[in-house]
Amino acid sequence: MLTARLAYSRLLFRRDPRADDRAVAEAGYRAAADSGDEKLRGWAEYHWAVLLDNIDEDPAGALPRYETALEIAKKTGDGYFESYIIRHLAPHKEPAERIAMLRRSLHLRAALGARPQTLAAQALLADNLPESDPERAELMQVFRPGAEELRIGWLLSED
Repeated sequence: MLTARLAYSRLLFRRDPRADDRAVAEAGYRAAADSGDEKLRGWAEYHWAVLLDNIDEDPAGALPRYETALEIAKKTGDGYFESYIIRHLAPHKEPAERIAMLRRSLHLRAALGARPQTLAAQALLADNLPESDPERAELMQVFRPGAEELRIGWLLSED
């Protein structure tokens, strides 16, 4: 799983990617999914979905893997894991369901005291609300200082 995550990260962040990184990532996720450990299978399905979604730009391939991971997270009562899955699954949903999922991700992360993840959830929710929404302005005001303090540069970029 670690080898797969490293290969994926090199691809995503364009940090010295290797020619075989795409294949290595998928092979690692496949092996972890077939390991017999249900929790590991959930994380492997999730990361495999993210690979398909972010690198291959294949949401049709990613969605069933996100859904499998979400089933496992809910079955095991893992709110932290659920917050990750729904944060990535939400952009593929209609606006009302998307906003509800992003709020749930935010609340799950905040309840766990996961500060960097909460900041990311605040930023994504803000990005999905209309510019005229007062909640958007509040979220922007709240997450930016935290992102600066924790030096989470990708949350501060305008891209």
